[in-house]
Amino acid sequence: MNAITQLFWQICLQRTGPDAVPVSSVLLMFTGLIYGGLNLFVWVWTGPATILQASATLAMVTGGWFLVLWGIMALMGKKGRYLQTLTALLGVNVILVLLSVPLRFAADSLGETSALRMPLGFMLIGLFVWGVFIEGFIYHRALDISPLQGNLMALAMSMGIMAMLGN
Repeated sequence: MNAITQLFWQICLQRTGPDAVPVSSVLLMFTGLIYGGLNLFVWVWTGPATILQASATLAMVTGGWFLVLWGIMALMGKKGRYLQTLTALLGVNVILVLLSVPLRFAADSLGETSALRMPLGFMLIGLFVWGVFIEGFIYHRALDISPLQGNLMALAMSMGIMAMLGN
């Protein structure tokens, strides 16, 4: 377990790519369960959604993300890398959610007039931006495209997910 966590952290630091992730449907399912559980927790905790609403939204958004990515990878002839790419994306998102939860909890615990709310908000925005760059790196390596194209693809995917969420 520690080796997999280290691998995802190395991907976050852009020291290794999704090609280093083992091709394993069990690892994908395990990472997907952790991803889903953490996101359900955060969505129910931070919003008025019930667990059923959050589950449906998470399934729709994640399914749309996976479907679009599969289409792009199929068009580019990179379907063989799909399993590793999904596992890498889910794994780094788990790490980013784990990093963001304490910041979000601290921000929500403070009063509206607290001087710490703004720095915490900037830290959360920074995590989001870092996440876009990490995903861009993963797309760059998985699709053999330029880093700029990977980052633009990650930004487009993030904006599409936000549009699906209505944010």
